[in-house]
Amino acid sequence: MINLRNILTCIVAFFAVVLVDYATGYEVSSFPLYLLPIVLTVFYFGPKIAFVVVIISVTAWTANDILTGHTYAYEAIRYWNASARLLVYSLVVYGLAVYLTALNTHRKRIEDLRKLLPVCATCGKIMWKDGTWKTPQEILMAVENVHHTVDCPACEKHLSA
Repeated sequence: MINLRNILTCIVAFFAVVLVDYATGYEVSSFPLYLLPIVLTVFYFGPKIAFVVVIISVTAWTANDILTGHTYAYEAIRYWNASARLLVYSLVVYGLAVYLTALNTHRKRIEDLRKLLPVCATCGKIMWKDGTWKTPQEILMAVENVHHTVDCPACEKHLSA
């Protein structure tokens, strides 16, 4: 579901960055500022739309570079800079997309585990398959292939006394 507030946040952030970039001119690097609307777009709308914002951001930076009167010894340098920005911004979007995919996968796994093993928030008992509530120790004793191989320090102290 598209949230109008998120759309407006991204648009306002983008135009604020463009205005700051134009106001400061080419003497001040606004390279990292363009990441703000890009990152917001990744979190709110996903990487596909963020890649569109990357292209728009690089185009806006190039236009600001031209409008502020920045001259280069070779005009190709302007396009080299734009290409470098395009690459870095795209890598940030890709990295965030991978991170969000992993995060959502882990959230789903945790939710699935919560459904499989309902635990009482007060006493810590676990609802067993038959609907009864048992302590973790009772469940471990009920499982057939549990091997008790070590004793905790408190039990070792108790046994040696």
